[in-house]
Amino acid sequence: MIKLLPIFIAMLTICFPAAGGEWFTIVQEKKATINPCGIWQMTDGGAIIRISPSAKTGHYELSVLESPDLSIEAGKVCGILVATAIPNTFDAKLISDLKGNTRQNKYKQDKNFIFEFNEDSFTLKPYRQNINVNILKWVPYLFRMSLKENDTRPTNIDGGRRLLPRPTSQIVEL
Repeated sequence: MIKLLPIFIAMLTICFPAAGGEWFTIVQEKKATINPCGIWQMTDGGAIIRISPSAKTGHYELSVLESPDLSIEAGKVCGILVATAIPNTFDAKLISDLKGNTRQNKYKQDKNFIFEFNEDSFTLKPYRQNINVNILKWVPYLFRMSLKENDTRPTNIDGGRRLLPRPTSQIVEL
């Protein structure tokens, strides 16, 4: 017991510093939150979309303003963005059937994406939530064939550029 007394005293001095002393200082880099509201154009001359605030706090609506596909109406709501715990990152549910062909596409589901915003652009990262059943596991080992899809395309290159309001870093004063 006497051998543990110096260790106990050292622990007390570490845990309870002298009056007015700080235990420790956390230095954390704060990211400025970017407002996603505005008019954006998808890459490669794609659709022009508007992101506007919704009635719920932290929710935003995506609507199509102009699209290369002429069958999609201008002003049609195409998805919802929901804020996440990570700054400038939003969880999105995009409608997969904007044309309203529910009879033909009744088994299609909405698509899930993670939107990551920068000052003048955003990137899309798709994700899925589903259950997979591998029937090949039921076949005996000798007759099993292995098929795998190999996709080396990066996941964070799809996205868009901000059209309005212009980012502050791109304003030129004359």
